[in-house]
Amino acid sequence: MKATTQSEQTFKINTPRRVSLSELIKQQNQQRGFEPLILEPELLLKRVSDGGYSGQFLADAFLSMYRTTKPFPVSTLKSMANSNATKMP
Repeated sequence: MKATTQSEQTFKINTPRRVSLSELIKQQNQQRGFEPLILEPELLLKRVSDGGYSGQFLADAFLSMYRTTKPFPVSTLKSMANSNATKMP
């Protein structure tokens, strides 16, 4: 006689439901223990008005949220940084 053992697995399948992107991101952030900081518009405007590469990056990043048909110009900033770095004495 040959004894065989089988492990039974049961799966519970929930009915599908729609999940918004913001809800999905919120769930993912909670699972990872990530707590996003609240946007402080005054600080953002100050950093942008201070200028420099970080100010331009923040301005472009913020505007890219609204300009969905235009790609985020990260490569443009890198080339700007490289060209200005060679101009320094």
